[in-house]
Amino acid sequence: MELAEVLDALRPLAANSSLPMHEVLEGLCLEFTDACDIFVVDQRRIESLRQRTPATAARHLVAQFQKLDQQRSAVLHGLRHWCHAMEMTVEPSLTGIWQVDRNGGMSTIDVGHCLTRLLQRQSSAEALQSLAQGLHFEKLSRSEAKRLIEIPEAPHQTPVRKRSDAETISHWSAQFEPLFTESYAKRMARYRRKNPWFDLCERLRERLGNENVGPEICSKKPVLWIEFRDGFDQLRFHYGGHYWKRLLNRYGSLEGIEEQIVHQFNRLDAARTQTIETLETLLAELGCQKDRFHWNRSGWWYGTTHQQFHFDPGTSLTRRLYRHAPVEFLNRWFQEQGLDDEITPSKIEAAMAQPKQTIGERMLPPQPFEKGPQLDELDALDFEAIDRIAAHYIEAFRQEAQLEKVRRPLFTLPPMSFWELPQWYARGRDTWVDDAWWINQARTHWHRWEAESKRRKRQPPLDQMVAFILLAYGDDKPREALADYYPEGSFYHPEAIDDGLSWAMEGELPWSMFDYDESIFPVQLGKLPPVLARKRVTEFREEKRQAEPRELFDEDGPLRLIAALDFVSAHEWMTPNEITAVHQICLQWATATDDMTRFWFHAPLQIAANFGWRDVVERLAQNPSVATSLTTGELGRWYQADFVLWGSLVLPGSYIARWSARLLQLDEEAEAAVEVQRIQKDLFRGSNRKLFPNPEETLQTLMEGQTRGQRQQKLAAAVAWHRCREAGLR
Repeated sequence: MELAEVLDALRPLAANSSLPMHEVLEGLCLEFTDACDIFVVDQRRIESLRQRTPATAARHLVAQFQKLDQQRSAVLHGLRHWCHAMEMTVEPSLTGIWQVDRNGGMSTIDVGHCLTRLLQRQSSAEALQSLAQGLHFEKLSRSEAKRLIEIPEAPHQTPVRKRSDAETISHWSAQFEPLFTESYAKRMARYRRKNPWFDLCERLRERLGNENVGPEICSKKPVLWIEFRDGFDQLRFHYGGHYWKRLLNRYGSLEGIEEQIVHQFNRLDAARTQTIETLETLLAELGCQKDRFHWNRSGWWYGTTHQQFHFDPGTSLTRRLYRHAPVEFLNRWFQEQGLDDEITPSKIEAAMAQPKQTIGERMLPPQPFEKGPQLDELDALDFEAIDRIAAHYIEAFRQEAQLEKVRRPLFTLPPMSFWELPQWYARGRDTWVDDAWWINQARTHWHRWEAESKRRKRQPPLDQMVAFILLAYGDDKPREALADYYPEGSFYHPEAIDDGLSWAMEGELPWSMFDYDESIFPVQLGKLPPVLARKRVTEFREEKRQAEPRELFDEDGPLRLIAALDFVSAHEWMTPNEITAVHQICLQWATATDDMTRFWFHAPLQIAANFGWRDVVERLAQNPSVATSLTTGELGRWYQADFVLWGSLVLPGSYIARWSARLLQLDEEAEAAVEVQRIQKDLFRGSNRKLFPNPEETLQTLMEGQTRGQRQQKLAAAVAWHRCREAGLR
């Protein structure tokens, strides 16, 4: 009996029963009534039905689906009743991850594939009890779970009203009220008498209505601070030893000290607010915008097209306002910026009297794009020299991969780990190393492990990546060893067990990766399982609907979910209009010039690689802001490796080759030294000196780490350059 025969018999049965169907490469998916999970009929599902005819197998599958569907409906029915009885607010989601709120405490509950798997080995009441136990709010007995499921009335559709923040605080305060006994109050009163600074803190909080008042924890001298309402600086003053005596002598009492501090704080706070609002009003009238992101400096920048005028809203502003009025300070600041012709003292005074004008925000580059970093033209490149450099790094990688033990690694990651990263190695496509090379290296390492296992009494650590590579290529040698390594009763932990290995052994280990929502399905295993693909698309729809336009391009934005989809799965679960919309979002990302941090996150490039959208890289090649984004500041430079790797998978041509050549021609030791010099400024400052008693040893370790990072970046450029040359770049 073949799968196709079962599906041919199943389709009319499902249609007659009005069961929602979805065709996928693996087979057929039936959607449960609650729309939070699917029942996949694939090759694995029919293995136990081989002795039956296609018609009887199809009827059995429909009956199995309907039973699970009824059980799921019963559990969700009981869950809603229980949540309403316990005054919990439930926010259902088609992803299967429901949000539960009780008295301001948030939790999630998985009623998707996790619930389906529970029902395959538990009764409905047991499954409901397991779900409730995962919430950690209240325990649910088996008898109560059974009673909830059997309630004939429909669950309350109107959710329990969410409590306001004030009500939530009041509720939890009442929970802890028994702790504040009379004896505790007496002890606190005694402590306040012995520590007047503590009493002063409480007085200032009540007087100013400002919770941001407290002692400086790590200061050498005892210091109290009050944060200004703009949040960019604090008023600080000493309170210990002779400082406190001096304050008492000057102001007479604790109440006098309080009055002086409140007066000083209010004066400076009002002056700071007036100064900042007036400054931004006047700059907005000049057509300036504010740099909305402090990506490589302190303070604020303003300008029309790039960073032109710098303003420090921190301690520097507070110190100047101690001595100068806001008008005097602003007049001097505009003179320092060369704007005294446009902004006069009278204009400053007039701006202070008018309502504040909101200034626009955008990302401002350090300098105009045309004057910023530029890539060398293709004609200026020495192809033979770059070929030699690229070959050198690729050969160094090959040599290190063959070593049994590496004392001083050349790169940040172990060589065998690169296979799992799709931007580094595309199965069946890359030639800088190929599938045969990976298989040969994995078998060599596995034979070494087997030989060492025979020599030692205790089993040596298992190289999980080597085992994963062999299993992915159909070599079953690690299978038996893994069964012994992870016996019945062992459990999954993301820091101890490789996700890829667990997915390769799905169904054979004591745990299932479908129970772990945060696990990553490895691209090297091919097509995403239908349950995961459907869930990712559903999550994308919900997150995209709620996201602001700017959030689409964040590292944790909705595009990351589409980047996890392969080409086939995307077309199975997304509509043509959705795919077109994602394509337009990727083009919008590649065209943007107002936010250069966008190019630090490469989900749009990964999507373009999966879908074959070459025009995304073509748009990047025309964008003048990319070079500034990826070469300015520490963060930008460290994203260049993934940029050229993904770009070379999308369109291996002249643009990516120019980027690769730039990276390959950098001096790795000089670049590493620059990074260490930058880190060193803060590393041995103040109390940090005690953490690093041996500066020379620390600097040597830093230098080695930075050099490995630079080499790995050059290896990425070598791989990208190789792909461009293989694609016909001459």
